[in-house]
Amino acid sequence: MPEGDGRWLLIGSNFGRPGHPAWTANLLAHPDVEVNWRGEDVPVRAELLTGEERAAAWKAALEFWPPYATYQARIEREIRLFRLTRR
Repeated sequence: MPEGDGRWLLIGSNFGRPGHPAWTANLLAHPDVEVNWRGEDVPVRAELLTGEERAAAWKAALEFWPPYATYQARIEREIRLFRLTRR
């Protein structure tokens, strides 16, 4: 989900399944990655959001796609949210 200013929000919902999606572990281990945005390869750094930053991002994610709330209600784990920032 684009946030503007060369930043994106990634939501590791895994469609409300119990485990975190594997790609979130990859980002935790190797936060410097490239994404393809509108046909351009963009180098970014991934940051796992916590606290107030996560709360604000979660609110934005729910506005973008309300079913994320249903996914979160199905599981005990907290859905991981990452901010990708252009390097």
